[in-house]
Amino acid sequence: MRHSLSLAALLLGPLAGCDNQSSAINCSAAGQKSYVYDFLRDWYLWQDSIPTDLNLGPLAGPEAVVDAVRYHPPEPATWYDSWSYVTTQAANSAFYSSGRYVGIGISQQFDAAGALHITQIFAGSPAAAAGLVRGDIIDTINGLSPQSIQAANSWATAWGDNTAGVQVALGITDASGNASQLTLTKAAVTIASVQSSAVLSVAGNKVGYVLLDDFIDTTPGELNAAFDGFLSAGIADLVLDIRYDGGGLVSGAQYLASLIGGSAAANQIFASFQFNSRHAGQNFSLAFAGDAPTLVHALSVPRVFVLTTKATASASELVINGLAPYMTVIQVGTDTDGKPVGMLEQSFCDQALVPIMFASSNAAGQGGYFSGLTPACAAADDFGHDLGDPAEALLAAALYYVQNGSCPPVAGTNSAQALGPERYWFALPGLGGIHGGL
Repeated sequence: MRHSLSLAALLLGPLAGCDNQSSAINCSAAGQKSYVYDFLRDWYLWQDSIPTDLNLGPLAGPEAVVDAVRYHPPEPATWYDSWSYVTTQAANSAFYSSGRYVGIGISQQFDAAGALHITQIFAGSPAAAAGLVRGDIIDTINGLSPQSIQAANSWATAWGDNTAGVQVALGITDASGNASQLTLTKAAVTIASVQSSAVLSVAGNKVGYVLLDDFIDTTPGELNAAFDGFLSAGIADLVLDIRYDGGGLVSGAQYLASLIGGSAAANQIFASFQFNSRHAGQNFSLAFAGDAPTLVHALSVPRVFVLTTKATASASELVINGLAPYMTVIQVGTDTDGKPVGMLEQSFCDQALVPIMFASSNAAGQGGYFSGLTPACAAADDFGHDLGDPAEALLAAALYYVQNGSCPPVAGTNSAQALGPERYWFALPGLGGIHGGL
């Protein structure tokens, strides 16, 4: 059924029917723990797995309550709920409204050999000012090796407090093998949703390329500008690079899918969402946009190439899955993260509880991809080339398909663990951090 719940509410807004008035909550330490526990027992997607007699007394705070009830499915499943989190309302609002967070301005990924590479440097950040580049290897973070941090599962504290002025000491080795020691000072960093876009020429055909990071409030406007450029150029194919897009607002994912699906998908079901059995009455579906102000920016391409890695999660996966019933989606890269579930923010005191509250599926009923979405063309992330460079391995594989009608031959892929921007670790102890909700 259609539902009146706003798109912005998916991740960021209060859910209709929830008692969400901070003034009515006991904001003592014990009161906050009780609020989180009671809410999860009611609305958590896996609420029937939560013990009814959990002793809250020894738990350190709301975050510890979430950790104590976090869902781990039975073996042989290898995934678990690494996504639910508690943070401050201010931090959540700052990021999802404008892409703003406090940090040094990088994202990173382990390669298959266990080295931690810088994958992105965000414009105007301390890292950009220090001259760090894609492919640099991080040897140490505040005196600790990334490998030891990984083994200890201590990413939540590895970067220090998420406060402007906090210093981070890095040991770096560049592509030429030169080692250096840098001290960067954390500052406010703003990440553009659309990192770059271009029109490439392949065998006489024009191919649009767009690199997207995060679905936030600014996403639709940034996408309009990029897609208007594609329309003006008359592109025949589109390459969507979401290899590091960890998700965000469902409204942004729906808008992007609507621009790609165009009139062929207009007003059709984009995704359906299912709550736990206590709240099945909240289940609803969202349609692709069919309004003229959106479709004026939309493409008319029969297929889309999507570049992915393990850092592709949540709302990004929703785009891939949602488009699949309506057009040819050719995924290139490695398996995605595997997050066919999403969350809603619940405000209490000055905190934000953001738990997994619903599952998602597409118009064909396909969902449950906890092992990730598997690419048609396997390719390893290429740290030796800039993103958007036609010679970079993932983009090169997509362009090969455009020219030859098939995937290029490959020797293997990099299946190592992907890490997002260091901002993700302020909320959740453990690898994975916030993947943006959905």
